[in-house]
Amino acid sequence: MSQPSSLDSWLADEASVRSRLDVGPGPGVASPGQLAGKTGLQAMQAMLQGEIPYASIARTLDFMLMEVGPGLAVFQGSPGPGHLNPMGTIHGGWYATLLDSALGCAVHTMMPVGRAYTTAELGVNLVRAIQPHKTPRVRAEGKVIHCGRQLATAEARIVGPDGTLYAHATTTGATNEKCGVPSHQNLMAIGTRIHRSHRPTFQRHWPGRPLDRTCRTCATTLLTGIIAP
Repeated sequence: MSQPSSLDSWLADEASVRSRLDVGPGPGVASPGQLAGKTGLQAMQAMLQGEIPYASIARTLDFMLMEVGPGLAVFQGSPGPGHLNPMGTIHGGWYATLLDSALGCAVHTMMPVGRAYTTAELGVNLVRAIQPHKTPRVRAEGKVIHCGRQLATAEARIVGPDGTLYAHATTTGATNEKCGVPSHQNLMAIGTRIHRSHRPTFQRHWPGRPLDRTCRTCATTLLTGIIAP
């Protein structure tokens, strides 16, 4: 974990990142063209530079990506009134989402072109309540422990500017070369028939290609995750 840093330094870092994101495409889902040929690390770096959309959940829950590197992802969150539970402290789901983002993006930085991951297990330990009026910012730092051909594991912590630990988590993710943004060759090699409802989207991305085969996944996953409109 990085050494404790002052709140002023964290706020300055946040302003720097926000200035880049504000002139970028904003929240959303990157298109296949934007991700084509990029490793997971290159995609995360492009997101941090405001070159491709960042995740909409980051705007919803008021956190942002601050730093990425091989096997590393750091997010900064702003706990606020909209995240409170009935007891007046930050809801556990906010902790979990921040940790899950750091964990997942850390694993994503290890993905070569054509590979992706999905979270299979998430374990969260909340060790201290976050009170927004006392702790206006926290950071979640995710680090990869192991990344293999089928499984990846990572760990993350949420800390305040003074180094106080608020939560820690671990994850296991499944990695798969058939996930993410597949090439036409991969789609053709997988081998199930394309659903009628998928055909306009498929033809838009691969005009003139035969419509006999597509990804194994269901229509919802195909349209929202693998082949973005």
